[in-house]
Amino acid sequence: MGAKRTRADLSKAEILDAARELARRDGMDFAMRDLAEALNTWPNAIYGHFKNKFTLQQELVDHILDQAFTGEVFRELLNEETSWEDRLRRGGQEIFDVCSRYYGLGRLLSAHGMGSTSKAMQLIPALVMMLMRQGLSEVRAATIMQAATVYICSMGDMAAMFERGITNREAFLGTLDTTSGGPMADTMEVFFAYKKAERVKEGIDMFIAAAKAEIGELR
Repeated sequence: MGAKRTRADLSKAEILDAARELARRDGMDFAMRDLAEALNTWPNAIYGHFKNKFTLQQELVDHILDQAFTGEVFRELLNEETSWEDRLRRGGQEIFDVCSRYYGLGRLLSAHGMGSTSKAMQLIPALVMMLMRQGLSEVRAATIMQAATVYICSMGDMAAMFERGITNREAFLGTLDTTSGGPMADTMEVFFAYKKAERVKEGIDMFIAAAKAEIGELR
């Protein structure tokens, strides 16, 4: 591949693009040496653009979200002619879909949360305002949105785990070394049975029902 590239040869955008491809293959907690190899450079050259791996991961979260949320999605989520229920369902499904493609993204997004600078996360305050217009207080609207986002991110992480090749019961239990039985094996059996993507739709509807119940009590 020729001589190793230096910090000056790299841009943040190029590093983030390479990191996104690596995260799609290996998950968000990829090895920095693998990223450096993909860029034909040394890890220290990457750290010249990012303070540390955590900083890189935070910016990668925003980079992935900005790639995933297209203009069409934004228009649909901000269209006030669409019911607030359908807008929540669409937004939740979009977050689930992107989290299910990158193992570990849901966990980072839950932690990163409102500290994100991505356009996608700026939709959260807009959706909170949407619930407030239905009569909920700012605190209640924000609490429902936060809980729903954490739930959806967790389900996305679960789906990503299975997408990485754990596609049957034996492989799943074997990966987690639960073949000897016991309480851990029982827990993982339940976890495996719960992996189906339609669960996220049920969960979103659960949060919608909770919001509607509170709105009904206020009217």
